[in-house]
Amino acid sequence: MEAPTPALREEKVEPLEQPQLEIVDLQETPSADKKLVTLTGILRNHGTGPTHHLLVRVEARDENDAVLLSADAAPTTEVVPPGATATFTVTVENRREVARYHVEALAR
Repeated sequence: MEAPTPALREEKVEPLEQPQLEIVDLQETPSADKKLVTLTGILRNHGTGPTHHLLVRVEARDENDAVLLSADAAPTTEVVPPGATATFTVTVENRREVARYHVEALAR
């Protein structure tokens, strides 16, 4: 005797909600004595889910793309809903050999 075939049923699978971050409006402002530079920017979430445990990493790089220094910036909030923004600020040493800043937003 054969075992009965189990009944099939459809199950709705929800799409995975994920943040998708973009860094916009990055500004560099040197201090009055030119020893420090403050970087400020805006994070925009273009994704389908909110951010959690948000961190912004800033690296100062030379013309050969070598990392000279790095710092972590705390955004104004760790939770950025889809379509919303947050700002970040970090101050680092102003070195002559810095050619550019690499900024990366990490969210879990």
